[in-house]
Amino acid sequence: RGRGPTYLQRIGAGLVVSVVTMAIAAGIEAWRLAGVARGEPPMSVFILAVPFALVGVSEVCVLIGIMELSFSEAPDSMRSLASSLQLVTGSLGSFLSSAIVAAVEAICRSRSDGDTQNGWLPDTDTGYQGRLDLFYALLAVISALNLGFFGAVASSYQYKALSDPSVRAGRGGAGRAAGGGGRRGEGGGRKSAAAAAGGGRQRVWRREGWRERERR
Repeated sequence: RGRGPTYLQRIGAGLVVSVVTMAIAAGIEAWRLAGVARGEPPMSVFILAVPFALVGVSEVCVLIGIMELSFSEAPDSMRSLASSLQLVTGSLGSFLSSAIVAAVEAICRSRSDGDTQNGWLPDTDTGYQGRLDLFYALLAVISALNLGFFGAVASSYQYKALSDPSVRAGRGGAGRAAGGGGRRGEGGGRKSAAAAAGGGRQRVWRREGWRERERR
């Protein structure tokens, strides 16, 4: 659209960053658990600054892209509704994340006969470290599936300025009008030049006529 990445490209970039973020978080957690098993001292908490920063980048790309897409592509009478739906999808995502945590915890307990020492989620009461690396890997897979679905839908989307026939007709009419105006201006210039040349010749003829009269 002549203004850098499109709205959908910004949203897609944010989703890609979210997949990378979950993969990095899974790697960091696996590294931490391996260090705990070897008896190494705890790693610094500042190592989490990298995935948290990437989460911020992902949120900025996705949320701003959705906001700009809503205000530019939605009809004028539905812009407020489109921006409200953005908040609704955020709340639904929070409920979905809680459901995923509850489902993972229930599945782990059912497979371990209720033993909390074999699940993916840590247990603060017993000091069980859990397997958050597997949980983050699961989130990376879910984010990748979400990215694939978004790409399949976004690939067939047409922006309003490209799909509206009146906009295309307006652009074509404006171009034809500009071209016609240029041609009219060029024709007017030629007429002005011809008129100026004719006037110059008449002035010369008049001077020659006055000189001839003076000689007589």
